[in-house]
Amino acid sequence: MQLDHLSALGFVVVVAASFGAATIFQRRQFARLRAQLQGDPDVEVVDAGRFGGFAVCPRPPRRAGRLSVRSANDVDSNLHWEFTTDTQRVWQRTTLKVLSAPGITGRLHPFEGLNVEIDDAALRERVRLGGVHPDVVRGLFRVPAVRDGAIALVDTHGLKRFTLDSRGQVLATLSYDGARNVDVKAMLLALVAFVDALDAAVDAPEVPAPGSCPPLLDAAGSASGAPVGVPGGLIQRPR
Repeated sequence: MQLDHLSALGFVVVVAASFGAATIFQRRQFARLRAQLQGDPDVEVVDAGRFGGFAVCPRPPRRAGRLSVRSANDVDSNLHWEFTTDTQRVWQRTTLKVLSAPGITGRLHPFEGLNVEIDDAALRERVRLGGVHPDVVRGLFRVPAVRDGAIALVDTHGLKRFTLDSRGQVLATLSYDGARNVDVKAMLLALVAFVDALDAAVDAPEVPAPGSCPPLLDAAGSASGAPVGVPGGLIQRPR
């Protein structure tokens, strides 16, 4: 019983030490970022009020948002960048899920709701997509600003996950490496630009899944006299 108590005490000490070290590190990072971005016309660093945490926010007139360093829970030492904001329009057409392709396997696709097939090879190498309206999602990612923004977020800023829910709320997580200097301003502005691009592309036409629309036979009116084939889905049957 004594050993069990010692083991439990040791675990508590380790957790407390890890948490304390992480808090000190974040305080130092907060101070460094505040000094670097002091007076920046585009972004500002604010105190998140949570164990020395901080957030980097866009300045008006850019959309409101927050980028901060977070952990999965209070005792988890695995940190990540977390970005939150709201969309104005695109959520009215579809939800959206973007996952970094290298971080998932094919078996997880159905469980993650990654139901959007795309024929863009460069995009498919980097992300997997999902949404309540797949045709709308495909249309959005046909827009160059959306497509290129997603690729840049993965290649340059380590995007892991981006979700847009049915209320218009955005949550994105990005890889964090404490040993690597990160251009936090560039990361935040890239995320804001991507969400802006989604809202700007809200009226993009829907795009069916690759291979789902067989071309119409163009024999109608030809001199061949061959019978004309018309896909059954295009015939309006009387009710």
